Amino acid sequence: MSVMLKPPKSMEMQQSPFEISIIHAKEENPPEGEEPIEWFLLTTIKLQSAADIEQCLRWYCLRWRIEDWHRVLKSGCRIEDLANEKAERLINAISITWS
Repeated sequence: MSVMLKPPKSMEMQQSPFEISIIHAKEENPPEGEEPIEWFLLTTIKLQSAADIEQCLRWYCLRWRIEDWHRVLKSGCRIEDLANEKAERLINAISITWS
C-alpha cells in the first residue's frame, strides 16, 4: 500500500508531501518452534508489482552487509578521522587504506 506523508507544519515551506510504500512481509515457513519473522518496511521506491516488492525485500536483506562495510570503515579504518570534505578525497583515502 502507498500513502502520502505531509511534512510537519514547521517544514511545510521547505518540504513537499511525498509518497511512501509500505511492505508487510511475514515468513511463511519458519523453522520448527520459532516465531515467523515479520517486517514492516517503508520505502520511497515505486512498487507496482509483486516482482518490485520482492526486489525491494532482496535489497533490504543486503542491508546488513552494507552496515558491516560501514562499521569496518568507521571503526576498523577510522576513515572519519581523515576528515575528507570532498567525495574524491574520500574515495582516494579508502583506496589507499584498502590496498
